[in-house]
Order: sequence, then C-alpha cells, then structure tokens
Amino acid sequence: MVKTITLLISAAALLVAGTLFVRTSPASAHERRAVPAGDEEYGFVVGFLGEPAYLNQPNGLSVRVYTVEPGVELLEATSEQRVGVEGLEETLQAEVSQGAAEPMALTLEGAFGEPGAYDGNFLPTALGDYTFHITGTINGEEIDETFTSSPETFSSIDEPAEYPVQIQTNQELEAALGSDGSSSDDDSDSNAPMIIAIIGVVLGAAGVVAGGVALSRGRA
Repeated sequence: MVKTITLLISAAALLVAGTLFVRTSPASAHERRAVPAGDEEYGFVVGFLGEPAYLNQPNGLSVRVYTVEPGVELLEATSEQRVGVEGLEETLQAEVSQGAAEPMALTLEGAFGEPGAYDGNFLPTALGDYTFHITGTINGEEIDETFTSSPETFSSIDEPAEYPVQIQTNQELEAALGSDGSSSDDDSDSNAPMIIAIIGVVLGAAGVVAGGVALSRGRA
C-alpha cells in the first residue's frame, strides 16, 4: 500500500509540474538567422519556448519573425528596432524531430500581445538535441529552414535538478506498477477506496493549479 501511495504521489507531482509551465521570454541562446524570401530578408529567432529546456516538462517551439527599418543591421537590431511580421500562423508550417523518431507536425499559434511571435507547444520526452523544420511562405515567397539545438544555437533537452524529492518518470511508474497497471506489491481490494481518494485529490490539485495559471495568463 505504501508503495502504491508513493507512486501516486509521484504521478501527482508530474501532473502538477506540467500545469505550472508558463510562457517565458526567449533565452538569449536562441538562434538568430537572416532568412531570404524573394527580394527580402527576414530576421528569425528560433528556440525552445522555455529555456533551459527539461525532459517531460511542457515546452514548445518559439519562432519570432521580424523586419527592420532601412539602415538597421538585421541581426544586430534591438527589440525596439524590430517590426514583427504578423499573420504567419496562416502561412508557415513547423515540425519537430529528435533522433530517429518520426517528425511531428506542430500547430503554430500567434503569441498574445507579441506581434511576429509564434508558438508550437509539445512535451519533449527524450533527452538530447531537437530539430525544428519551418516551411511555408512569407508574403507569397517560399522559405525552408532547419534549426537544430546545440551549444551554439539553443537549448537541448536536459534532466532537471530535482529537490528534495526525486520524481519518477512515466516509464519508471509503468515499470513499478507493471505492464498491466497493477502494483507489484500485495495491495488488497480493501485499499481501493483510499487509492481512489488519493487520485481524486491529485486531480483536484492539478485542476486548481491549472485554473490559477490560466487566470494569471489572462491578466498578463
């Protein structure tokens, strides 16, 4: 019974941690690149939505596309000198890939209150470098660009530092519970009401946290 409760608490920690993810400003380590599209060049700033980027923590692709006034160096422009290019969620497509896994398409959405900024959310479940492939058109001109995490570009997915309790991963939880979802210890049926109650508390806590995060985002 103690082992089952421990596993459920670990699952709760993972669930609540996921709901605590809040969009942050891009890290300075994001890759900045000049992307040609017809006769124009656009500044692209690409990386993970939240950096440092951690395993099993909600994250996503962050893309910023901008132009500058004549006489301003595209890649040296300050945030005040950039003019965000809007409406690209309708014309750009993005996908993420990692290792030998099949690439996954991402849904780009405009970031609220940030012209020219677009997010594509997903949950990274493997350590290492990730690649973002961005295609489509800007003002009718085609682009096809690939951005890969590295020490010179943007964050790779790393293990988070956990303290004071080590949180079990989904894989560890499955191994501990067994492939059929049953606990490997000798829990009896009489423990079922307590387990159900714990699950209810877990889901309720996650709901409260998610509601608080949604409210804080709405006020941003």
